[in-house]
Amino acid sequence: MHAYNDILRNAGPSFRTILLHLANLPPPHPTAPPGALIHCTAGKDRTGIFFGLLLSFLGVAPETIAAEYNLTEQGLADIREDVVRRLMLSIGFKKCMAAQGSVSPERLEELVTSHGVGTEASLGDEERRVLELGRRGALRMVGASRETMVRSLEMVDKEFGGAEKYMREYCGLGDEELEGLRRNLVVGDGA
Repeated sequence: MHAYNDILRNAGPSFRTILLHLANLPPPHPTAPPGALIHCTAGKDRTGIFFGLLLSFLGVAPETIAAEYNLTEQGLADIREDVVRRLMLSIGFKKCMAAQGSVSPERLEELVTSHGVGTEASLGDEERRVLELGRRGALRMVGASRETMVRSLEMVDKEFGGAEKYMREYCGLGDEELEGLRRNLVVGDGA
């Protein structure tokens, strides 16, 4: 939640660029429909909150947005362990893990590199505990739970006044751009 709040507070100009592109798409052509590929490193945090915001603005129910976001779990399944290992080896993460106990960042790097989760008998209880705490934290960071998106959308409403107000105030969009988004991204009346 903290990361998504931070993204929202700082991503307005970047989100504006994407939203303006979507608002100004040309009319569809039968042989070459317009489109856009929107992604980030893992496709779940910056991209996830962007689409949560956009879909919320377009009137999609929070439960539907959260279910779609949760599909990321399946999409990342093949690379999850690699991402967890990389996270656990990052400088910031090692410092955070070291603060959880009496294991130095250098020792943590050695343990993550050679033992992964720390299931070998040669590890001390403290090393095993800190590694497991780190692994659980990394798994949460790689995860895409429905609850996270539901809470993120609630945060957008509570702290930013809703998706439309966010787009107006943080992305600098006006009535014309917002109408362009609705025109280009909503098909039919939803019935």
